Amino acid sequence: MTLEQFVATLAPGDGAVGALYYLEGLEPGEIAEQLDKKPNAVYQSISRNKEKLRKWLET
Repeated sequence: MTLEQFVATLAPGDGAVGALYYLEGLEPGEIAEQLDKKPNAVYQSISRNKEKLRKWLET
């Protein structure tokens, strides 16, 4: 599975953040502005995504 495929498996909100963070290389503040989200919500999403990514990499 590629990183793009992994991001596609994420829930819609987390997937949007994941795509911008992992695939586009944007910073959390930039993601918050682009998605009209609070920065804290973006950080929480990144945290969830990192945990899922760790599990994915271990398989």
